[in-house]
Amino acid sequence: MAVAGFDDISTLRDVRPALTTVRLPLIQMGRRALELALDGRKVAASPGDPDGDDAGRDLAVLVEVAGEVVVRDSTPARPRSGELSAP
Repeated sequence: MAVAGFDDISTLRDVRPALTTVRLPLIQMGRRALELALDGRKVAASPGDPDGDDAGRDLAVLVEVAGEVVVRDSTPARPRSGELSAP
């Protein structure tokens, strides 16, 4: 059995076995969210919206962030290429 967590919660660092986790750049994500909120972009009327129904609506923005998998004792090591794992 393998168990993994998310967000690398500091209170779980002392749990045994140590929990494998996905670590996210939370400070970077917060800064970017604040930048987007302060930017306040809105959709203007466009040729594809002749009657202006979409004008003033919030603009959707896709922001991707890279997480990091931190492998600890709660998940078994992956077999290397060409190795068989034990049943």
